[in-house]
Amino acid sequence: MRLPNINIPSLKKAPRGSKRPQHSSRRHGHGIPAAGVSGIVSIAIMALAVVAIVLGVVVANLNSRATAAESSATEAVTKLAQAQANNSALEQKKSEKLIPWRNAQGRLAANGDGSGKVCYLTFDDGPSSTYTQQYLDTLTEKGAVATWFVFTDDDAIDYLDLSLLSTIEQQGSAVGVEGVTFDNEYGFYKASVDNFFDTELTPAIEAVEDELGHDVTIMRFPGGSSVIANYSKDNAKAIPIEALNRGYQYFDWNINPKASGNTADTIVNNVLQSAQPFADSNSPICIVLPDSRSSAATAEALPRIIDGLSDLGYSFSTLSYDSPGFYQMDIS
Repeated sequence: MRLPNINIPSLKKAPRGSKRPQHSSRRHGHGIPAAGVSGIVSIAIMALAVVAIVLGVVVANLNSRATAAESSATEAVTKLAQAQANNSALEQKKSEKLIPWRNAQGRLAANGDGSGKVCYLTFDDGPSSTYTQQYLDTLTEKGAVATWFVFTDDDAIDYLDLSLLSTIEQQGSAVGVEGVTFDNEYGFYKASVDNFFDTELTPAIEAVEDELGHDVTIMRFPGGSSVIANYSKDNAKAIPIEALNRGYQYFDWNINPKASGNTADTIVNNVLQSAQPFADSNSPICIVLPDSRSSAATAEALPRIIDGLSDLGYSFSTLSYDSPGFYQMDIS
């Protein structure tokens, strides 16, 4: 094999007087040697390549995460849509069953359902500055409670005192809504269903809720639900059904002692005579009483009413959303 020619510098001493060649480690002035520059460039290129690879990995990872997040978001939207559909279906089923159930519950209670001797005393047309506090004092003295169904327009009804609403609840009694103001012509039943809620019920509900600071879900139709048919056959069932669908429970009664215009003795007798058949069947009763400017006889009668009902074995409770409605009219 032929070896390459290699120039080996001569090791002979230079002749005297001759200048020894000057060697320099720098070939191009004072810069970096060409070989060093080339190496640095190569390293830089390699570093850039590595950076590019890393960035590629990072971008791929981010894209993967973005895809996963998008997939999760799509899945979440799908699940939400399904949940909403299921909820709508359940609400529909609830609505379909709510009316028949409430109707059956209310009608049974009105006629005596045998569920126990519970008395629901109720006061309409207040709260009055004249008699509400007297009623509350009597209830407290007798260890009883009641439910008020109130009007809210204290400009139109000058005896109203809405500040008593909180006093009623503090005593342990309950507050529901009757309407904005009493209309002897019952005009609010003659227009559309929405008109009744927009002008009569909803503003009253909002006024009471503002006063009490919590939701109110119980109500009574002025005159009772059976009165609606006298002013609109179309609304006779439509308005009560709409009240239930809007999340309210309405209450009629199964004892009306005709308190207005009667003496205290007559009111007491009317209550106790009407209560006797319900007591005999171990059934609850709901009594309607007035709380207006002309309620003196009722205020006088109340202590004896409570005593007489207690003697029949009745305890006293407040109405709530879950209580039976004592419906006077079939709405099925």
